[in-house]
Amino acid sequence: MSEPRLRYASYHLHLVNLFTAPHRPNPTFWEQAALVQALDQALDLLETDPAFRHLTVVGGSAVLEDYLRLRPEHFERLEAAVRRGALLINPFYVLPQPSAHTAEGLIRNLLRGTATAQVFGGAMPIALCLKADFLDTYLPQVLRGFNIQAVLTNVVFHDVSEQLWEGKDGTQILWAGVPQPHSFEESATNARHRLAPHSLSGHLMLPYQWSAQGADAARTWFANATQALPHDILLHSTPIAYAKAAQTAVNRENNPPHTGGYLFTEFFHGTQGVDEFWQLERYLTECIEPLIAAVALSGDSRLPRQPQRLVAQLWQPLFDQHARYHQTSESDHLPLAPSAYLETLKTLIGTFADPSPNRQAYFEDLVRADHDLFAIRAAKLPDDPARGGLIVRGSLDSTDPAWVTLTAYQRFAVCEVVSLAEVPSGGKLAIESDGSFRFRAEPHHFYTFWLHD
Repeated sequence: MSEPRLRYASYHLHLVNLFTAPHRPNPTFWEQAALVQALDQALDLLETDPAFRHLTVVGGSAVLEDYLRLRPEHFERLEAAVRRGALLINPFYVLPQPSAHTAEGLIRNLLRGTATAQVFGGAMPIALCLKADFLDTYLPQVLRGFNIQAVLTNVVFHDVSEQLWEGKDGTQILWAGVPQPHSFEESATNARHRLAPHSLSGHLMLPYQWSAQGADAARTWFANATQALPHDILLHSTPIAYAKAAQTAVNRENNPPHTGGYLFTEFFHGTQGVDEFWQLERYLTECIEPLIAAVALSGDSRLPRQPQRLVAQLWQPLFDQHARYHQTSESDHLPLAPSAYLETLKTLIGTFADPSPNRQAYFEDLVRADHDLFAIRAAKLPDDPARGGLIVRGSLDSTDPAWVTLTAYQRFAVCEVVSLAEVPSGGKLAIESDGSFRFRAEPHHFYTFWLHD
């Protein structure tokens, strides 16, 4: 197949420095030393070198947590860099492989990631899924539920590097394909030659893998690129600036959005360990979280004062497992078997309830739907320990809209409609005397409610 023709005589090249070191649950001494050296150097340059303007932490806020365990005295420096827009944080807690997550697992990743990033000043509104092989149709609404404006991946889809993507529920988001982060050894001319034929917007993102020695290489590359490509505009840029420029161009083109999923490489499900990840995430969301919520709301003294901390501890090994998956070979990417952890969680169930093997979920102890096709996806405590009540989420697995009534196990005073990030949207529903509330559900859309007094 011949390459598409160039649409522009000159392009905007966005040079983006990416710090790609991942979260490492049990780092070696040398991995810790490399992390400290890299971020120490980055903070020094961001504070003193006008030519080094931005750095994006691809691995999510967990990487900054890893750094602060070794450099707690640098918290204020991290915070200052994030707040002035020099240090940008991927909104995930750990870099996801979306095909290895359930929708609820990805939501928990974003809840943890955005909350942790907020401590420093907030995550950027752009999602980097740089190792994605498959993006499911639920992803647009999940990302938009966290006010994320675009998703950037590594693969060009159908010879187009940016376009609107419409999920199964009709939610639209900008998708852009960018190259894998690489070293400054590749010339700007080669990078432009590879990317320009696929660009509809005239904007090319050139992500470079930054290291502790990367500042000098970046300056040299930029100087050489200015001479080699005199008609193009080179920018020390960020994923945010690139996405805004691409979004403007995509809106101007007024092309219909792509619908359906993106299949980049061989489909991921069925690969060793991935189905176990799914099973673990479903057990946590369908059994553990609703059970802990029920026990907490009953006032049971066996739980800590803030049960959300217990839930966070139970999710941490799974986040660590996902982080390990990206770092090891096919033969040893599961150093701690998810199946063993699943058995541990089943033992925990027995502490608070009958661990019947026939019981698939504990949602019915908290909320029930009157429509057979409306599936409860979550019934949990709010992530913020300062907020009481219950978070309920579900979706209608149908092609047609329908009226749905949900009935909670007790009558709460207030039912607020909230985003996936658990932020109130301003809408409220009336609660009947039996604890039920009614709403019109559109197909495949995630509806999230916060019930509280």
